[in-house]
Amino acid sequence: MNLRHTDCNIDTDPERLVGKSDYAGNYGTLATEPVGTLIVPEDFDECVRKTQNRTWGSGSETGVIFQRSTVSIAEIRDGTTNTYLLGEKNVDASRYESGDGVGDNESICDGTDNDSIRSCYYRNDSDNRRPIQDREGANLGQMFGSCHSGAFGMAMGDGSVQRISYELEPRIHAWLSHRSDGNVAQVPL
Repeated sequence: MNLRHTDCNIDTDPERLVGKSDYAGNYGTLATEPVGTLIVPEDFDECVRKTQNRTWGSGSETGVIFQRSTVSIAEIRDGTTNTYLLGEKNVDASRYESGDGVGDNESICDGTDNDSIRSCYYRNDSDNRRPIQDREGANLGQMFGSCHSGAFGMAMGDGSVQRISYELEPRIHAWLSHRSDGNVAQVPL
């Protein structure tokens, strides 16, 4: 039997009657969906070993928030002021009321999913996950953005909140997402 997250919400309409959020954590720069890194221990002892040794996840996560994340301040080597923690997420404007967009169709309690975690993947200027303003038909589910014109909000690792322009270069957006790539970028004013 293969149950999806929403199949476990007994007697609810998961797209309309569960808690939602306009925000998502910074998963980093990986191209895969956060769900692709799901790690399930074989037994309780393996769970204890993974927890003690901090070996959850795929090992290639570059952000701050991901499945079983235990990122310490010291591991944010690019600096907490220069690294995204979480921010506003892009949602298809035509699906605000239905709640059935690909990145807004699950509960905030589902854990690692593109409803709660977003990527700032960057390969080149045409293959990336640049931030995007909400608009009808933009059912993308993996990008940061918001309904606000001109900019969206991001909380940095140091707790400050910044308005980020949609015009931010995609590679700078990725640098701000990666906690330790050595490309220390500052949020443009």
